[in-house]
Amino acid sequence: MNMLNALLVAVGGAMGSLVRYGFSLLFPWNQQGFPWATLLSNSIASFILGLFAGLLLQKFSDYSWMRYLIIIGFCGGFSTFSSFAFELFKLNQGNNLAIAGTYALASVLISLGCIVLGYSLTINYN
Repeated sequence: MNMLNALLVAVGGAMGSLVRYGFSLLFPWNQQGFPWATLLSNSIASFILGLFAGLLLQKFSDYSWMRYLIIIGFCGGFSTFSSFAFELFKLNQGNNLAIAGTYALASVLISLGCIVLGYSLTINYN
């Protein structure tokens, strides 16, 4: 393992986790309402990942350190599949099926759309 890459992932992950924590404070979830913090975190992280993946592939291929810091570290710390799964589980357990279905569908479609949007913004980037 390259120690510099590991350090970049750790720093990026810490930054992403702190931003994710801030979202949880801004949009607290009570296990019955809509889990906005996780939806927003995952969507924004997906946009950032799409944007930087596109930039690294097209323009900044020599800057592989950005992959470790931003894509793996920051986006990995900022997004959270485990929270999404737990919130979906709790919504189902509480018979909030309409919210659970909306949350599941919105999370997947919006996050995928954000990746596509971020990536597409880099097409023909000069």
